[in-house]
Parts: sequence; structure tokens; C-alpha cells
Amino acid sequence: MGLISLRTANQLYWLGRYVQRALDLLHRLYQTQANETPPGTGPAAAPINTPVGLRYEEFCECLGIESQFADRDAFLQTLFFQKENGYSILFSLSTAYENGVFLRNTIGHEGFAYLRLALNTLESLQVVNFYDVKPVIDYLYAFWGSVDECADRRVRAMVRWGKWVEIRDLAGRFEDSDDRLEKAVRQLQENLQVLEVAEHLNVTQALDREGGIEFTNELFTTIYRP
Repeated sequence: MGLISLRTANQLYWLGRYVQRALDLLHRLYQTQANETPPGTGPAAAPINTPVGLRYEEFCECLGIESQFADRDAFLQTLFFQKENGYSILFSLSTAYENGVFLRNTIGHEGFAYLRLALNTLESLQVVNFYDVKPVIDYLYAFWGSVDECADRRVRAMVRWGKWVEIRDLAGRFEDSDDRLEKAVRQLQENLQVLEVAEHLNVTQALDREGGIEFTNELFTTIYRP
């Protein structure tokens, strides 16, 4: 693959971040719900007010947003469906899709199709029902599998760079295990090796939450030209 524009590099990075942000939040909520569904009820019977592990106030604190909701149901409805809120899952998927429109020839039409299916499925829902949300998770995992299979290795590394930056950021916010944080660090380092720039950049800066964006901008200008 030849040189690509700085805009394309930026879109690949944010595609990876927004896809993973939606998937990560969905997975956290869905897995907690699945583990706490009472025996004999099944996922289809799970109401919107099924426990999400953390109290919604704590979830808001982890995401860095104000807790101004009437109750947990109102929080979940906003987290899933309120597109104008930058922390919502619908916002993340919509923004990922907008990037994907410009990148479909770069990431492959199959990956783009999975992204569209995930967005369309979420948009078709009106209330939070975890049984109906599960296909969105499946489509997003399929998206990652398709990108791994089809994309150029450097394109793949840039999209995955965004993915693992997001994983590391959310893992830190939600105080995940050290193993998850260490895995994110390893994956970021491996992607730098694929991009063949590790020796030119300060890797430790990339692993700092506050310095990560500045590092990524430097990464773009090191690899790509406008």
C-alpha cells in the first residue's frame, strides 16, 4: 500500500476507537446482565432495570460525565440511544459509520457491511433489551474479524491502534485488572512494530492517557503525508 493522506490515517484511528468504545460499553453492560439474570428467567425476560454491576452514578463517574438522571433506566436509555450525547453508544456507532463510509475501500466492504448492520440494529431498537442488543455485539466482533482478514497490514495496525488506545483508556477508567492494562500495552507496542516507527517515537508517551492523543498525532505525521 502506498502513502495515504493524513485525513485517512486520522479516520482509521477514530474508526478503531469508536467501534471499540461502543463494543466495550455494550460488552460490560451485557456481560453483567447475563451473569445476574435470575435462574429460569432467560435473557429475553430481562427488563431494562436489570442491575449493571456499578450503580449508574459510579458508571457516570468512570465515564467522566455528570450524573443527572432520574434513575438507572433513564441512564441506560440515554447511554444507548441519545445520539447527541458524545458518550452514548449510538453516537459512537454513528461516528464510526461516518468514518467507515470514507474508508470502505480501505477496510474492505465486508467490514463496512458489519458496521452498518451494527448501527442499523441499534437504531431499530426503542428500549434497552439486552437480548436484542446481543446481535450488535456480534456484528462488531465480526467487524474486527473482517478487518483482520482483509485490510492491509499497516491499515490494520492503525485501526487496531485506535482500538487498543480505547481499551486502555476504558480499562483505566473502570479500574480493570492489571492483566487487561498490560495486554493493551503489549498490543500497542506490537502495532508500533508493524507500523515500523517504534524506534522513532517515545513509546511511553503513547501509554500515558493524557499524552496519548499528542503521541498519535505525531504518529500520523511520521507515517503519513498529506
